[in-house]
Amino acid sequence: MKIKEKIKNLVLRKVFKKGFIFNLFYFYRHNYLPKINKPRTFNEKINFRKRYSKNPLFSSCSDKIKVKDYVSKIIGNDYIIPTINTCTKISKEEIINYFEMYGPIVIKTNHDSGGVFIIDNLDVNLDNIVTDIMERLKFKHGSILNEKWYADIEPKILIEKKLIGDTSDYKFHVFKKKDGNYNIVLQIDLDRDGNHTRTLYDEHFNWLPFSIEKPCIYNRLKKPKNFDLMLEIAKQLATPFSYVRVDLYNIDGNIYFGELTFSHGSGNEVFSTKGHDMWMGKLWELDPKN
Repeated sequence: MKIKEKIKNLVLRKVFKKGFIFNLFYFYRHNYLPKINKPRTFNEKINFRKRYSKNPLFSSCSDKIKVKDYVSKIIGNDYIIPTINTCTKISKEEIINYFEMYGPIVIKTNHDSGGVFIIDNLDVNLDNIVTDIMERLKFKHGSILNEKWYADIEPKILIEKKLIGDTSDYKFHVFKKKDGNYNIVLQIDLDRDGNHTRTLYDEHFNWLPFSIEKPCIYNRLKKPKNFDLMLEIAKQLATPFSYVRVDLYNIDGNIYFGELTFSHGSGNEVFSTKGHDMWMGKLWELDPKN
C-alpha cells in the first residue's frame, strides 16, 4: 500500500471516531450537523449503525467468501460466481497458473471495501498486483472506518473466474418496512473509469431526480432482462436486515450475486440536497442497529 494511502487511512481513522472532529468533518461533507443518536437522514442512520450495530450476520455477510454460504442457503447456488480458490498468500506464478487454467480471473480480498484485481491478460505488472494484494491483507478496514463488523473477518484472498459480458452491477438499496414489505432504490453506476455518473431508479425502474456523491443524469437505460427476478432476489437476501445494499450482475438475463454492503459509502456520501438524504432516511423504517 502506498505512503499516500497509509496517511489517508490514518486520517480516516481519526475522522470516523466519535466527537468534535467527526462532527466537523460530517458538516464539511454534508453541510449539516449530524444527530447520530436521533438519526433521521440516510447518512445519520448509517453512522448510527456503525456505532451500535447488533446483527451478528453483518460480519459473515460482509466476508466475500463466507457470504456465499448465506446466499446459497437463501436462493441456491445458481446465482453464485464459482470460486476457483481461497488462500492467505499468492504469488506471480500462481496467478499465471490460474490464468492459463481458467482464462480471465478476478482476485479479491475478502475483508475490505474494494480490493478487486481483474486479470484480463498477462500483459500487466503482476509483481505490483501481488504486492498490492498482500498489503491489502494488512488493511484494517473495520478500525479505520469504524465499521466494526469487518474486524471479525479473517483476511483472505478469493480467486474467481471473470464473468464475460456487460458486467455493470445493479446496486439495490433494500429497506425493510414495518409491514414486512420493502422500499427499494436502485443505483446504477456508469463509466467508472471516465466520466463517472450514478443514476437512481425506484423499483418500477422510474428515474429518481437526485444524486448521491456522483453526478446523476437522466438516462433512459433499458430495463434488464429478468428485472423482476432481480428484485425478488434482492428482497430475499435482505430479509434479516432493516437495510442492506444488495449488488447483483445481470449478463443477458443471467443473474449473479456480487456482495452485501451494510454501510453504503460509510455514511459519508453526499446527496444533492439534505432533503433527499432525509427522504432516503424515511425509507429506512426499522432499527438501524439491525
